[in-house]
Amino acid sequence: MEFKKAETILIVDDTTTNLAVISRTLRNAGFKILVAKDGEKALQVVELETPDLILMDVIMPGIDGFETCRRIKENSGTKDIPVIFMTALADTVDKVKGLSMGAVDYITKPFQEEEVLARVKQHLRMHYLTRKLEEQNALLQKEIKDRKTAQEASSAKSQFLAKMSHELRTPLNAILGFAQLMERDDRLSQEQREYLGIISRSGEHLLNLINDVLEMSKIEAGRVTLKETSFDLSAMLKSIEEMFALKAQSKGLLLEIQSFPEVPQCIKTDEGKLRQVLINILGNAIKFTETGSVKLCVEVQNRGDDPTEEQLHFMIQDSGPGITPEEIHTIFEPFVQAELGRKSNQGTGLGLPISREFVHLMGGEILVSSAVEKGTIFTFHLPLRRGQAISPPPAPVSRRAIGLAPGQPTYRILVVEDKWENRQLLVKMLQPLGFQVLEATNGKEGVDIWHERQPDLIWMDIQMPVMDGYEATKQIKATREGKFTPIIALSASAFEEERAAIFAAGCDDFASKPLQEGEILTKMAAHLGVRYIYEEPTFMGTSPSSPDHPEVATISLKPEDLAELPSELVVQLHQAAVSVNAEQIFGLLEQIPADRAPLGAAIANLVNDFRFDIIIDLTEKNNGNS
Repeated sequence: MEFKKAETILIVDDTTTNLAVISRTLRNAGFKILVAKDGEKALQVVELETPDLILMDVIMPGIDGFETCRRIKENSGTKDIPVIFMTALADTVDKVKGLSMGAVDYITKPFQEEEVLARVKQHLRMHYLTRKLEEQNALLQKEIKDRKTAQEASSAKSQFLAKMSHELRTPLNAILGFAQLMERDDRLSQEQREYLGIISRSGEHLLNLINDVLEMSKIEAGRVTLKETSFDLSAMLKSIEEMFALKAQSKGLLLEIQSFPEVPQCIKTDEGKLRQVLINILGNAIKFTETGSVKLCVEVQNRGDDPTEEQLHFMIQDSGPGITPEEIHTIFEPFVQAELGRKSNQGTGLGLPISREFVHLMGGEILVSSAVEKGTIFTFHLPLRRGQAISPPPAPVSRRAIGLAPGQPTYRILVVEDKWENRQLLVKMLQPLGFQVLEATNGKEGVDIWHERQPDLIWMDIQMPVMDGYEATKQIKATREGKFTPIIALSASAFEEERAAIFAAGCDDFASKPLQEGEILTKMAAHLGVRYIYEEPTFMGTSPSSPDHPEVATISLKPEDLAELPSELVVQLHQAAVSVNAEQIFGLLEQIPADRAPLGAAIANLVNDFRFDIIIDLTEKNNGNS
């Protein structure tokens, strides 16, 4: 987190000794100190120079600390200053009274200097994160307000939003990332955890809004392309049903998702775009329907103009309030909402325009019919292309790493990032686990440190002064040793063009801001074979072989998944598993290509869980041995 050079702390206490001790402690920590010996003097100081935080005694001559705090909180110019009470009053009623006056914390005398310093830093950090989130929310509201003017210059707006992708997502990276780190602190009170939850949820909501705006700008600029793959449609529909089931149940709605028998299990189209369309329309239906039901129906139909050609027909029907004839012609226009949408004060008015463009890109068209007080029906067709059966994706596993498994080398990790708060986020994620973390503030420093220290892996920001991440990556990869050093790009951009440029520069992988701790650690395990020690895991999904304790590796790996690996490597993996040689297996996993990183990670999970028997079985079957 990036504080100013000297945060200002006002200490209010009528005891000279307390003033001296606390002033010395905080001044030595780099804070600017203001002092007042009574409430009246404190109010005068606050009017002249607004502090960043106030430490206040309760029992003082004249007006006491409670009344002083009340007056500060009544003033619109000072009401947001965090106030921490310091007092010998230890009764619960006194603490409740202090918090009801607007204080954020309560330190009981006699106090420890270390405790005072820790609480001051903690509340300054929380105040900083809250301020930044409010600033970003204000910035987003301004963005939406100015949208009509920006529509007149589509090309200019597209360039502007590309920059906003970086400018908005970068501070969100710090806000959401540090919120994740702070949630680890077992000393947080329930109230503080609730505040953190608000910060995280608000940040995630802001990120979703930003992503919608960026997606629309890409559509208008013609930058959206299809990524057609074969996927399991029935599994997608099931996951969407699970996503909305709780919300529908909480409103007393019947949610029904029906796929007719003739609908193939696997189809070929853009899975991400189809999923987003269904989520957008179903989400709206559940949001605006108060009683009755919401239904999604999927069936196969013949094209009217060509009976020999089949189509997938999707219908989303609700029993909500309906859309008026005057509004139904405008709901697909960007940034336009129907009356109910405006009243709900939610979203950007982009969900339906994005859905229409996605369906059009996939070869279909969305139609809508509605009757006021009866409900609304959305339908769309897509060309039916049957896909090949595929292995199900790994079931997500939620486990928080708490350290590195023993018997591993000391991993040196270089973080190249110009933003102090973003560097600190990665440092605070990685150092407590046992990684040695090196820091560089620009690409040139990163190249110099790489030559001096030879890190095992580099996290490389792209947009930096002096030398950007593209050039730094090219220079490192141009050396013999650098070819084998994994470089993972960090970027706040949401545009595919930058991702293509990142890989063209030589980066081995990519992580999009805001960063998620689980993604960071997973990528490091994939590229370095790092093994972690985990907290008691919280699993999601089920495994037929072990319903109570499913493992990601046992769910996802099949013998045919190893077919693309060199036969010699498979033989060596088999021999290492028979010998129960974990270190040899991790060394062999480094030979797996980057595009097969999930396979390496799955095998690594098996080793971490001591399932050498599964590795033996997989490698035996892959080589046709018995």
